[in-house]
This record gives sequence, C-alpha cells and structure tokens, in this order.
Amino acid sequence: MIILLTGTRKGVGKDVALHFLNRGDHVVGCSRGESSIEHERYEHFCLDLNDARAVRQMIKQIRLTHGRLDALVNNAGEASMAPFLLSPEETVQGLFASNVFGLINVTREAVKLMQKNDGPGAIVNLSTVATRWAIAGQSIYAASKAAVEQLTRTLSKELIAFDVRINTLALPLYRSSMTRTLPQEIKQKMIERQAITRQCVFNDVIGPLEFLLGEQSAFVTGETLSLGGVQ
Repeated sequence: MIILLTGTRKGVGKDVALHFLNRGDHVVGCSRGESSIEHERYEHFCLDLNDARAVRQMIKQIRLTHGRLDALVNNAGEASMAPFLLSPEETVQGLFASNVFGLINVTREAVKLMQKNDGPGAIVNLSTVATRWAIAGQSIYAASKAAVEQLTRTLSKELIAFDVRINTLALPLYRSSMTRTLPQEIKQKMIERQAITRQCVFNDVIGPLEFLLGEQSAFVTGETLSLGGVQ
C-alpha cells in the first residue's frame, strides 16, 4: 500500500508511520519540519499544507514515483486550549489553517491521484472527542475539528463516485505534545467522561485506523468513529 500521512515528525503521526513501515507498506510523510524517520520505504516532504503549490508538487512527485496513492491519513493539526475571550484572531486563523484549510488542500490533490487507481482509495481524518463535549477552553479547537467531521460526511457523497471512502477517527485524551502540558486534574476529568476510563494509547488507535483504511470497512464511509466509549 502507498499511504500518505501528514504530520509525521512526532507524536501519533510518527508512531503510525513506523507501524505501517514495519507492516511492509510504503509511507510518504510530510511536516513543516525535517524528517525524524529513516527507512528505505519512507519519503518525506518538508512543507506547509497551506501552501497549495507545495502540496500539488508533493502529489505530483508521488504520481511520478509510484503511479498511484492508496490511502491518506490526515493527522497534521494544532491545538490551542484557552478561554474564548483570550483567543486572539491570529490563534483562531492559525487553528483553522492547520486543522481545516491545510487538510482540504491535501485531500483535494490526493483524491485527484486516487481516482486514477485501479482499486479503491481510503481517507481517514483524525479528530477529537472534544467535538462532542462542551469543554471550557477548547471552543476554537473543537470548532475546527467539527468542521473536519462535517467535511467527512459531505465528501463521502462526492468521493464515492471515484471509489474513494472517507471517514473520521476521533481520539480521546492521547499523550502528545499538545496534551502533555494539561493540568492533571483536567486530564482526569476528561478520562472520567469516557466509558473506558483510561488514557488512550497507540494500540487503541492503530486497530481502528487499519480497519477504516482496509477492505474490512469497504461498506463504511462518511462516519466518525469515537474511541473510548464517548457518548
């Protein structure tokens, strides 16, 4: 499988990239920073997903090198946890640029290549269970991810004509650079809102992700799968 994975420099993106490489797939990764992965089946592009020209060039290179793209995982994004009235315009614009506009850029170009495949294509957008919760201090972040989830639902109607499925995987509290600085009491309150009251780890993520990308979910599109028993 040829898979494009955004945000592979660190965190869950890097972990997912290494998992698929170990599985035998070919991974194309990208981030704003230089690669932190060295592997014979890994290619890295250093770019900003809001640079539409750079994104088009990346997809062109994938086409020239591999001739196809089987899967896209939109993992790249940012979080900002602050009261609404203390969130300046720059923060709001930056969150939507990273979480929505950049995702739209890479998805558009990836689908143009996927539609030329002999077989089906699959896209998974990573989101957060915060879209279901009204958590003080996460209004802008949750709103940006809610936009991604609605995009998933709507695009599922359009992309199926190209034999491309698109779904969203919403993660609960996951240890990353975005959540590491959260006070422990806030982390605990978030965990207690789940049916499965523990922090999400990589093994909780990779199984559902493989399912949504694989043939077992061939009849699933436009859905958001929330982990941790979030209701």
